[in-house]
Amino acid sequence: MAEILLDYLGLDLLVWFFLTVVLTRLYLILGHRTAPWLLWDGLAFGGVAWLFAYLYLGMLTAYYLAPVDLIAVLYVGRFVLLSWTHAQSWSKVAALILAFAVAFQDVSLSAFAVFERKNVIHARVEIAEVVEARYRDGRGHLPTLFFPFATPYAIMEFVVYLNYRGVPITSVGLAKKAIVKDGRCIEYRSIRCHPAGGPAQGDLVVVLSDDQGSLLDALLYRGRGQLLFSYEPRPPISHWLYRFVGSLPLAAGHSDEARPDR
Repeated sequence: MAEILLDYLGLDLLVWFFLTVVLTRLYLILGHRTAPWLLWDGLAFGGVAWLFAYLYLGMLTAYYLAPVDLIAVLYVGRFVLLSWTHAQSWSKVAALILAFAVAFQDVSLSAFAVFERKNVIHARVEIAEVVEARYRDGRGHLPTLFFPFATPYAIMEFVVYLNYRGVPITSVGLAKKAIVKDGRCIEYRSIRCHPAGGPAQGDLVVVLSDDQGSLLDALLYRGRGQLLFSYEPRPPISHWLYRFVGSLPLAAGHSDEARPDR
């Protein structure tokens, strides 16, 4: 719980400012110092309940609190606009500084995350097209897929997508270091993962765009077979941008993790 709380503190400044405003507003309402606004306060309390639900469940991802962010912009923005003409100069300066910090965090981290996620999706679609083409050209013969670096969850997602495209793959091979025994890749899916020392003759080696394997490790497999496809990111994200976004004091989270050099 403490780890999730600290991660969200670094990931979303707006949510915590919104929570402070709502709790202050609740204190004034309970003290009969102000009248409640049924629509706006009801919306705000719903956003707070959403935040606490994710904290209680221990679920952390950058986009989980997006509905709360939307409510926060509407709720806090309304208070700022209503009180702007009567606010003192120092209050206006503080509000502008906070608004700039929130906008800088949201724009930089959100745009970065969206571009990276779109690249992952584009890559998986184009890799799936190659696998599907081999399946069609083989007149229904299922290719054997070997994943040297992918996690069981990522493999499950990709194979489910292949099934959706009409390629009925139900089992794959992956490196022994990623799985210790033969079984389901993910407990709640029937797709099976088989540990293997390496790909067999005729297997398709699949390196997903978000795998953590290095270029040197990937070249070991490329040198043993024919390169069928290599994905080019659109738009490309330079490695220095990962370090830059990860170093921002208001854009923490997982964007500073090292990416593979390939």
